[in-house]
Amino acid sequence: IPQKMNVLMILSSLDIFKQLLVDSFTSTLMGKAEIKVMFHSSDVEQLESYLDQYLDTYDYYIVTPHFPMDEELQQRVARALGRIPNRKLILLDHCNRFMTGHFGAVCQDFEADAACGLENALEDLKKAIRLNAVILPTSRYSCYILKGVTSFCQTHGIELRVLDSFPDKVEKGEVYLLLTGQLPNELVKLDAVLKKNNLRVGKDVGIISYNDSYLSEIILGGLTTVSTDFEQMGNLAAQMVLTHD
Repeated sequence: IPQKMNVLMILSSLDIFKQLLVDSFTSTLMGKAEIKVMFHSSDVEQLESYLDQYLDTYDYYIVTPHFPMDEELQQRVARALGRIPNRKLILLDHCNRFMTGHFGAVCQDFEADAACGLENALEDLKKAIRLNAVILPTSRYSCYILKGVTSFCQTHGIELRVLDSFPDKVEKGEVYLLLTGQLPNELVKLDAVLKKNNLRVGKDVGIISYNDSYLSEIILGGLTTVSTDFEQMGNLAAQMVLTHD
C-alpha cells in the first residue's frame, strides 16, 4: 500500500481567499496526502516556533509568507524559511525577496497582475472621467499594486486619483478600484454615498474590486474584479507535491 505524504500548510490566516486555496489544494491531493493546516497570523515568532517543533516531521511545507514589509523582519522570515530543505518548501501567494535556492513557489506578481487585469477593461476605463484607487493604510501590498495601476494609467492617458477612503461626494462617470482587504465594510460606505448622490453602480459609477470572491457576485448587484485565481494556485501547488517538482 503506497504510503501517504505528510503535508504541513502554514498560512497567515483563513480568509475567504485562503479558503479557496486550501479547498483546491486538499481536493487535488485527496487520498494521497495527510494535510495539517496551521496559522502564523503574520507573527514571525509563531512561524519559528512551528519550525522548531515540526521541521523534520513533514514531507512538504506549504507556506504563505505574509508578514509586515519591514526589511529586517522580511530577512528574519527568509532565515526561518531557509531552515526548510528546498525540495520540501513551496511558497504560496507571495515570495519573500530575500529567499535563495531552488524552492517551489506559486505566487502573485502584484504589479504586473494589476496592470494586466485593467487592460481587459481598457475600453470602458477610457470613457471614465477618472480612475480612483481606494487604498487602506493597512493594505500590505498596495504599493506594488499601485505601481501597476499607475503604469497602466500613464500608458493610456487615464486620470488617476489615490484615496485612503471613499469621498463623501462621488461624480457620475467615475470608476473606483478597491485595493483593500476590508471590501464589505468599504462597500457599505460606498452604497450610502451613492444613494446620497442618487447614483447607481454599473450605470453611473463603476466599481472594480481587487481579488474575486463569491460576495462579488451579489454585492451591489455584482462587481467587476481584478483577481488572482486562488483555486488554480492551490491546484498548482498540489500538482507540485504530486510530481515532486
